[in-house]
This record gives sequence, C-alpha cells and structure tokens, in this order.
Amino acid sequence: MACSHHQPSGPFIFLCAYSRSFSCLISDLVSVPQVAQETILRSTFGLLYGGPDEENLMNSQLSGYISKLCSALKTDYKLSQMRGHFHAIKNTKDEHVKEYHRNQIKEILKGKINFDVEISHGKKYVKLIIVNSGSRSVHCFIDNVTGDVFKPASWAKPAKNVRYNLLNDQSRSLCYEKADWAGGYLYMR
Repeated sequence: MACSHHQPSGPFIFLCAYSRSFSCLISDLVSVPQVAQETILRSTFGLLYGGPDEENLMNSQLSGYISKLCSALKTDYKLSQMRGHFHAIKNTKDEHVKEYHRNQIKEILKGKINFDVEISHGKKYVKLIIVNSGSRSVHCFIDNVTGDVFKPASWAKPAKNVRYNLLNDQSRSLCYEKADWAGGYLYMR
C-alpha cells in the first residue's frame, strides 16, 4: 500500500503498508538520508531494521564489561589472599604455620576460594554483590543504560556521584586497573 503523497522506499515500505495515515505523517522523512531516518525512528518509535538495535548492542557490550569487572574483583581477591599468606610465611618461624599458609596458597591456585561476585539486574541498575564466606554485601551499582559505576549508599541505592563509566574506554580501563574487591577504588579522592 502506498502513501497518497509519494512512493515509499526502504524501511518506509513496511511503515506505509502498516498504516496509510502514519506513513503520510512521516512523508517528510523520505527526503532525509537513510541514517538520519533510522536514528529518528529508533529514538521516537524504537523501530529497527537490518540488524540488532543499538540499545541491545550496548547492553551486550555493557554485560561483557560488567563480567570483566567481576573477573577483576575475583582476581584481586585471590592476589590479596595470596599476599597475606606469603607475608605470613615470610614472618613466621613455625614450620606448621608455614605449611598451613603454603596449603592455603595451593588451594587458591586451584580456584578453591570462598568468594564470588553475583550480578543482580534491576530496572535501573545492575548491582554487584560480593559473597565472601557466606556474607553478602553490595559492591557497586552500574546504570543499565549509561554504564556509570556508583559506590553503594545502601543495599538498595547508589551514592550520588559517578565513579567510573564502563562504556568509556579510558574510564573503563582505569576502573579495571584500580578495581579491588573491598571497594576502596570507589571512594572519591
């Protein structure tokens, strides 16, 4: 079905077929370049054609970045625990204590630690929850849309100021570099 004013092409074929009056309302868009048409329609109506929408792509990227942050936190925890055991070995003369700490290091290297990072998805934020020896605490909040990382103000809400942004290359790299399992990198300095 064609619009009475013009013959649509591209993505507008389906729009005009869907609704004659709707296609007439957007008839002025036909003269706009294809990229601009898609941008306007995505932002206004959420209509997509020719591949995944940007929001899902961004969510996919953000999910990957969040997973990498979780991995960085787990790695930092392992390294922190190993440093503690190496320090204990170095500073004791008791062979039984040294053997205990050597065994603990072996267990850590095998991946046997009582530490995990859970990801909880909410309407506005992703919440990273540290699970350590049965205890649970909020590590940070990450905005689902912008990728902004916030220190927690409480179990249910983030603090006001953005600490990092996982969708910004430079900020994300700094976040991964400074990430520590206890959350010290989330304090403003």
